[in-house]
Amino acid sequence: MEGNILAINDEVKFPPILVDEKLEIAYIGMLHNNPKAIAMFYLDIKECQFSVPKMLDLYKLILFREGQAYASEVAKAGFSFPKVTEEIPQLIKVCKNYANSIKEPIDDIYVKIKKLFLLKKAYVYAPTESIQRKVLDIRNYQRYHEMTIAEIETRVNSLSFLSSMNEAVINEG
Repeated sequence: MEGNILAINDEVKFPPILVDEKLEIAYIGMLHNNPKAIAMFYLDIKECQFSVPKMLDLYKLILFREGQAYASEVAKAGFSFPKVTEEIPQLIKVCKNYANSIKEPIDDIYVKIKKLFLLKKAYVYAPTESIQRKVLDIRNYQRYHEMTIAEIETRVNSLSFLSSMNEAVINEG
């Protein structure tokens, strides 16, 4: 992980290749700067694979406070209310300032975060270490940055399909 911008000491639950703190901070900061954006650029509960738990709380604040009027029931489905601690206002400020410092539009940030979180989700739910390694390999593809969300989904789904086919062959013995 490149620098700890937020100075959060929470345990990161993903391998370093699946951690992009700056991207997560940019996404959260952009949503806090423009809460109306949650109407278009939301993540559902299964997609939310933030590297540290406090980032999830910052996201939930948008859903249930700043962007409450703009977040659909679909966007809010399955989420609990955020844990609000003394450090949250400072973390929001850091995220907003970082988001203001970058020139990338929110739709580009959203595509990047969706792709990364798809890989994180696949990694978490992978039934074997072998599949987890293959998920990590996707992040190393030379074309990864050019791939669309749909291409990432297709590749991840093909890993799951191949895994189940291999199990069927082994079970038939």
